[in-house]
Amino acid sequence: MVRLFVFFLLAAAISAHAQARDASEAADIAHHSAKVLFEKGDLEGAVPFYRRAIELDPQRLAAHLGLGVALFQLGDADGALAAFRTVLRLDPEHALVHSYLGNVLYSRRDVEGAVRAYRRAIELDPALAQAHSDLGAILYGLGDVEGAIAAGSRAVELERDHVQALYNLGLALKKKGDSEQAAQSLRRAIQADSTYVPGRYSLALLLYEQGNAAEAIAQYRQIISLDSKHSRAHNNLGHILYSRGDIIGAIALLQRALELNPDYAQAHFNLGLAYKKQGRIDEAVQSFGAALRLRPGHVRAYNHLGAALYARGDRGAAVQVYQQAIRLKPGFAGPRFGLATILQEQGNEAAAIQQYRAIIDMGDDEHLQRMAQQILRAMGEKP
Repeated sequence: MVRLFVFFLLAAAISAHAQARDASEAADIAHHSAKVLFEKGDLEGAVPFYRRAIELDPQRLAAHLGLGVALFQLGDADGALAAFRTVLRLDPEHALVHSYLGNVLYSRRDVEGAVRAYRRAIELDPALAQAHSDLGAILYGLGDVEGAIAAGSRAVELERDHVQALYNLGLALKKKGDSEQAAQSLRRAIQADSTYVPGRYSLALLLYEQGNAAEAIAQYRQIISLDSKHSRAHNNLGHILYSRGDIIGAIALLQRALELNPDYAQAHFNLGLAYKKQGRIDEAVQSFGAALRLRPGHVRAYNHLGAALYARGDRGAAVQVYQQAIRLKPGFAGPRFGLATILQEQGNEAAAIQQYRAIIDMGDDEHLQRMAQQILRAMGEKP
C-alpha cells in the first residue's frame, strides 16, 4: 500500500513537471510569435500573443514589457500603464520601464508623475539618453528653460545625433535668447535626419527672425518638398515672398495654405495683404473679413480691412472698422491714422486733430508719428 502511494506521488510530480514544461514551452512560442508580429509592425496581432504568454507565465517580465509598448503605440494608455506597473512590481529598478512609464503618464497629462518617472529612470541609469531628452521636453513645457537645456545637453552628450534631443535643446536655447546656439542645435538635428520637418520648421522661423530670409526660404521649400500638406510652411513662405515683392508667388502659396486649412486665419490675412498690394481690393476685403470671422480679435486685420474699404470708397464702413480696431487696441496707431484721414476729408477737423495728437502721444509708430506731426503743422496746429 505504501509503495502504491509513493508511486502515485511520483506520478503526480512527473505530470506536474511535464505540464509546467509544456506551459513554459507554450509561453515561449506565444512570446516569440508576439515579437515577430511586433517587429513586422502588426501591433494588434502581437497583443493577443503577449497576453497568452503572460497567461501561461505571469512572471515573464519581457512579455509584460512588450505588451505595454504595443498597447501604448496603439493608443491604449491605461493598458500600457497597467503593463508597465506590473513590470516594475517584478523589477522595481528597471530603468527603461520607468522611462516608458514617464511617456504614459505624460500622455495622461500627469506631468508631475512623468517628471518623477524620468528622474527615477535617470537615477537608475544615468546613460539613458532618451529619458534625459524626454525630461528636457517636459521641463521646457513647464517653463524651466535652464533645466531643459541641462537635460537636452546631457542627452546630446550621451547620443550625439539624438534628433529629438537636439531639437528640444534648440527650442530651449532660443527661448533663453541664445539664437546662435539654438540655430546650431537645430542644424545638427536636421543633419542627423534630413527628413525631420519640425527641426527644419523651427530653424526656418529662427532664420527669418535673424534676418536671413534667403535661407529661411530654402528651408521652407525643403519642408514643402518633404510634406506637401504643411499649411504653415506654405503660409510663412508666402508671407516672406510677399515681403520681398514676389506677390504672384505669395498668392499661389497662400491659396495653397488655405486649400490645406480653410480655417487658417493668418493665411487669410496674409492673402488679403497680397491681394491689396496687387490692387484686388474686393478680394482683399473678403480675405480680411474671413480672417476676422476666424479670429475676431485680429487687430491688424481690422486695420487693413479699413484701408481696403477706404480704397474702394466705402468710407462709412471703413470708419466703423477703424473704430473697432481702436476699441480692441487703443495704443495701435494704424487705425487711428486711417480714421483721422477720413475725418479730415469729411471736414471734421476737430476729431481728426484729436486722433493725430493721440498718435503722437502714444509713440507706437515713429513713421506715423512723424506724418501726424507734419499734417498738424499743415493744418496750422501745434504738434
